[in-house]
Amino acid sequence: MRIRYCFALLFILSFFSLQAQDATRFEKTIVKFRQQSDTLDVSNYDAVMVGSSSVRFWKDINSYFPGFSWLNRGFGGSHMSDVLHYKEDLVFRHPFKKIFLYEGDNDIVTGKSVERTKEDFEKLLDEIRERMPETDVYVIGVKPCVSKKRAAKREEYIRLNQQIKELCDRNEKLHFIDVWDDMLDANGNARPELFREDGTHMNAKGYAIWAENIKPFLK
Repeated sequence: MRIRYCFALLFILSFFSLQAQDATRFEKTIVKFRQQSDTLDVSNYDAVMVGSSSVRFWKDINSYFPGFSWLNRGFGGSHMSDVLHYKEDLVFRHPFKKIFLYEGDNDIVTGKSVERTKEDFEKLLDEIRERMPETDVYVIGVKPCVSKKRAAKREEYIRLNQQIKELCDRNEKLHFIDVWDDMLDANGNARPELFREDGTHMNAKGYAIWAENIKPFLK
């Protein structure tokens, strides 16, 4: 009985550790962002992009959008709950008229439910609507991946994208950017040539597809 109890306790603790990530693990990165913001001239940027490693690794993002300047606020491994935790620094610190957001990828693969992840999105989007009613928010849908671990979550990613799109469709200031289909091959699988060797992070070809889907929203 004692062994069964211990296993049950370990399962419960593991479950809740997946559901509640410790956002303070990004404190050093956020402090750097905060220090940059202290001397930042917002007039030098047209929009901010917030998100996980897919955003962080897009270091040459400006080269994809001639005449358009981005403030990159990507922090690798982040979840939507982390953006919520640091929303004052990442979202509300500067009065941008355009905010681009990519999250959800890591949430699902580490065990969070679609519903929990969608709720975190909804909390942030509702607060932006309340505090920054003139700002347009563009949510980039979760991308497909080659890596087996993430490919196994395919149906959950598709369901999350559907629910986030429904959220965005409710308000003219919220926009959903769907990159999923353009990153699939003829058999409906993620295209390997768009990714780095890890099968999760994109290369230049992958980012080119993102750019083509984002450009219409910048006009």
